[in-house]
Amino acid sequence: GPDARGAYGGGCKHRLSTTNHKEVGILDLITSRACFVLGGIFALIMRTQLFTSNNSFIDAGTYNQMVTMHGIVMIIFFLSPFAFSFGNYIMPIQLGAGDLIFPRLNALSYWMYLAGGLTSVAGFFFGGAAAGGWTIYTPLSSHAFMPRIGVDLLAIGIVLFVIGVTVSTINFLATFFLLRAPGMKLFHMPMFSWAIFWTVVIMLFAFPALGAA
Repeated sequence: GPDARGAYGGGCKHRLSTTNHKEVGILDLITSRACFVLGGIFALIMRTQLFTSNNSFIDAGTYNQMVTMHGIVMIIFFLSPFAFSFGNYIMPIQLGAGDLIFPRLNALSYWMYLAGGLTSVAGFFFGGAAAGGWTIYTPLSSHAFMPRIGVDLLAIGIVLFVIGVTVSTINFLATFFLLRAPGMKLFHMPMFSWAIFWTVVIMLFAFPALGAA
């Protein structure tokens, strides 16, 4: 529709409601880079603590929070969306499509990603973030070791992110199969689009399993 293929650009209000695949890709890129900076700050705090022996820059509990949230932010909220942002921007152009097949789902996936990231780090403002290592394995993730609400907020944040990723992968796959330019077969797609295709296939199986776990 016209809302999905509207003019590129515009003010803040337009950015908040856009469904244009290029603009959503840029939002993914900006947000993922912000997560990179945040994860880097966590790493700098960790390295400052380790700079000298018997350092008291942060306590043990805070250090564990830094380790956990550095890993989560970098792997889940930076790396995956950063790569996906380029696919969001470039893939429809290479397929000759005006946009992804479900533009509003594409926008929804970004806002779920943003909500998941904000929820995951919100534990710092509610008594402490998750502190069970970035893999969140038991028993460290149990109430006995992490009695704070931070681990619950992290779990909610990951589930929100997984929902956004799942609808986005379905959106991408439907676009690949149904919205290619006339005459373009799957094996005519550029190599970059093939890379995105297999990436979303893997993500379709991997991230729901992560959310369920």
